[in-house]
Amino acid sequence: MNRIEVDVTTGEERVIAMTAQEIDAALAASLSASREAERDSIAHRLSLIDTLSIRPLRAQLVGEASDQDAEKLRALEEEASDLRSQLAKLVQS
Repeated sequence: MNRIEVDVTTGEERVIAMTAQEIDAALAASLSASREAERDSIAHRLSLIDTLSIRPLRAQLVGEASDQDAEKLRALEEEASDLRSQLAKLVQS
């Protein structure tokens, strides 16, 4: 597979040939980086969910939780469970 690279400062074009192995390696690296970025994103959201859970949990602890607090915790736990499943699939692949 050939591709053309253009130097934007000079406008010079050149053809670059890549072997099948180079293409496979580039695709694998790109996929790996994409998976790593997705794992990082999921881990960040899980951390944020932990932070968002503190106030409603504190309200429950002192016996002053509202129905909204309980619903917030249910929604956050459902999201966290989904994210943990996604994370597990990423780690396995």
